[in-house]
Amino acid sequence: MKLPSSDGFVDLSPLLADSDSEVSSFQNSNESRLNNSDDNASQECGDSSSYNHVDDVNHNEVLSYHNVATTWLHPYSSTKLYIHDLSENFTAKFVAWLAIYNCFVIGGTIDLQLAMNLPLFKALGISASRLQLYISMQIAPWAMNSIVGVMSDLFPLLGYHKRHLASLANLIGIAGCSALMVISSKTDIALLDGVASNQTLADCIVICLIAVNYTAMVGNVVGWGKAAELMQLHPETGSSIVSFGNWWRLIGKLIGQSLAGVLAFGGCFKVFFVLLLSFSLTPLLPTLFGWIPEEKRNRNDPGMISLCGQWLLFDKKALDGKETLFMFITVSGLFAPMLVFITTYTSLQIGLLFATVCIVATCVANYDVFPMSVSRK
Repeated sequence: MKLPSSDGFVDLSPLLADSDSEVSSFQNSNESRLNNSDDNASQECGDSSSYNHVDDVNHNEVLSYHNVATTWLHPYSSTKLYIHDLSENFTAKFVAWLAIYNCFVIGGTIDLQLAMNLPLFKALGISASRLQLYISMQIAPWAMNSIVGVMSDLFPLLGYHKRHLASLANLIGIAGCSALMVISSKTDIALLDGVASNQTLADCIVICLIAVNYTAMVGNVVGWGKAAELMQLHPETGSSIVSFGNWWRLIGKLIGQSLAGVLAFGGCFKVFFVLLLSFSLTPLLPTLFGWIPEEKRNRNDPGMISLCGQWLLFDKKALDGKETLFMFITVSGLFAPMLVFITTYTSLQIGLLFATVCIVATCVANYDVFPMSVSRK
């Protein structure tokens, strides 16, 4: 490129070439800077992603460790929550009372007793047929559930429907176990005195074992009766309290069955009687101290009649309009024990006749007491 001047034309091409080279070098330097910045940025992004990856790995490790710990602790935490809910709705003392009674009395005592029947009476020379009658007599109190329920509802003892009734039954069982301790001192002598002496000893043992079953039966009726009342107030609990009681009963059964094998194999019948007494003593103090929740009744309450001061009351209000129903429940509850004793101490024919009369009378009375229920079916 040339420009006019006083000396002619001036050539500007070298200058423009230099400027173009400077511009291109400037552009190249800028491009290199931009590339370097992009590389640095990408490197930083890569570093940050690697850091984030490490953080994610550490977080996942923490979560996996927490999940494993939670899984291992789940039985403990869930059981703790389960017991807490039961204590909130049924009171902690009553839950503990149910555990003690179901484990040691209903589960341990009764299962241990039933398991020891065969080796005990076999050692006394009792026949198999007689043994079956003895077992029927021992469990006869369980047919009196309805009578105990009526007594509990209508006749408060010392102002309480359930506390002192269960305590009295517990004392009866303890008395029976104590009598077994006295009888056990004569067991070895009876084994040498012949069949007649063994028969008398076996009858005495059966009477004592009936008392033990009576204790378990009354506690079962009283405890689950109160549990049913509280379940109506807290329907959201469902059958949780029933599962709790059955769980402890199974533990008691396991204890009783485990001990029975060892005792039967060694012929340790005196140890058997000691265990019965020990198990029967466990619920006495909790029952006396009022671990069964209930309000005390007074003879001045509406519908309450004093039969013997405050010692024995009669709840007439609970009986109004239900006289026939309570009478039917009471009489039908006596049929089974009467049938057992009649069959045992008379003859099988008389027992069968009495059973037939009881069945017919129950059917007729059931239709009269519950006419609408029978006709609807």
